[in-house]
Amino acid sequence: MTQAIHINLGNYRSRIEQDVKDLIEKYHSLVETNSPDVDEDLADAFIMIEVRKVLKIIQDSKLEKMIN
Repeated sequence: MTQAIHINLGNYRSRIEQDVKDLIEKYHSLVETNSPDVDEDLADAFIMIEVRKVLKIIQDSKLEKMIN
């Protein structure tokens, strides 16, 4: 059985934050290309909703693997 250990990623929080912002900007530019009249803040909010959904799917998948 694999041993669970605590990993402190707090020191990397600013790097993770920047990566997420870059990801949102990447998809924002795609949305803007397809719908140039979309409000930037609204587009970003919708992108973040989808990112959260995907993160939840990935998290659930990892947890399922740990349980089984």
